[in-house]
Amino acid sequence: MASNEDNNRHFWTALFEENNLTPQLRTMADETDGVYFPTLDYGQVKVKVVGESAVLGDIIMSDTFSIDAKEGNDTKSRTGFIKMFPLNSIMRELALITCDVYKREIAVYRNLFPLLLEIRGDCPIPFDVSKLYYSRSDDDESTCLMLENLKTEGFRLPKDTTQGLETIDFDHARLAVISLAHYHSLTMKALRSWVEVSSTTGELMINYPDEVKFLEEKSCFNTVSSAMIKPWLRSMVNLTAKIQRPDLTEWLKQLQGNLSEITKPETLESAGQMACILHGDYMINNMMFQYDADGHPSELRMVDFQLARIGHPMSDLLLFFYSSTVRELREKHIKDLFRLYFLTLKDDLELLDYSLQYTFEEFLVDYKQHSKMGYLMGSMVMTLLLDESIATKFKDSKDSQSSPKSDKPKVLAEYGTEDEIMNLVKN
Repeated sequence: MASNEDNNRHFWTALFEENNLTPQLRTMADETDGVYFPTLDYGQVKVKVVGESAVLGDIIMSDTFSIDAKEGNDTKSRTGFIKMFPLNSIMRELALITCDVYKREIAVYRNLFPLLLEIRGDCPIPFDVSKLYYSRSDDDESTCLMLENLKTEGFRLPKDTTQGLETIDFDHARLAVISLAHYHSLTMKALRSWVEVSSTTGELMINYPDEVKFLEEKSCFNTVSSAMIKPWLRSMVNLTAKIQRPDLTEWLKQLQGNLSEITKPETLESAGQMACILHGDYMINNMMFQYDADGHPSELRMVDFQLARIGHPMSDLLLFFYSSTVRELREKHIKDLFRLYFLTLKDDLELLDYSLQYTFEEFLVDYKQHSKMGYLMGSMVMTLLLDESIATKFKDSKDSQSSPKSDKPKVLAEYGTEDEIMNLVKN
């Protein structure tokens, strides 16, 4: 007997494929009464679409929608959450140049996750991701990813604005590191089952199953090099000298001298025993929580795997802690939360018959080492985000909502054409 999940996949696939639905979603979002579409197996289906980007987080490389569908006179709805290429031309181009993030995320859901569930077998290891109902990636206009609508299951983004920021408190952070450890443990076991040692060179070789060959392709993070960071770091050295912070100037100069090592791409070999398949963007906007009767977070679902790649777990953990928690929480709890992650990971790996010859003390050493790259990347990104001229260009472009099919470069006030701004993004 087919599962409810399989039934949903069949329904949504029929609805979308028979009616080429994806390109129509934006105009349908204005139809408050819904639109009827025919299907061979389900008859007339009433479809209602609502824009959701502002509700589920500002996903810069996606336009997002919730969808509600009813068969005939049936009062029961099927719901889903959809991500598709953004209408904004700059964001669309950004999605395309960053190693085609849509194809990567679709491959994660379609191909990687079923393999991880097969590896898990009967082990009682939670797998805290949303369900995939439909996906397509053959052309820009029809490319989309449709997942279960977690809002209808009682999940929501955490909101703690007591610090003036969206951040996660200790209870949320505890659940976040546990769920991440469960996910990482399954990917570690998967990688090790695909690894062979060369009989001639002794080097590690990964024989990926055909379904996950996409992991051989570089993600946008693997393209970051010392050459890209060097000019920014040089300007930071000059700035700290100008504001008379010799301690920071000296520290930054030390980073300059070791830049090629700090920015070395993460690989199976460089991550060693801890190599896993990272979430890639593990932060507050990419996790949704369910709450118990007392308002405490009880379950978590991870979303947005567009930047999934091979690396060290510390990359996910550092992004989470330094983007989604305040300093006071880190100073008080980060070591305990690291320990909780590490112990959860080791327990899971034992269930999977994988012995980790790696200590918590070594884990903390890796924390210090990976923090250097995290600092450089985070500081560069923040510099761009806080640059008012760059932010204004993006705002003007997003407000313009120019058509992705337009061949005419649109002038954005005094900032230049979209092509000129896109070159800025690429640079």
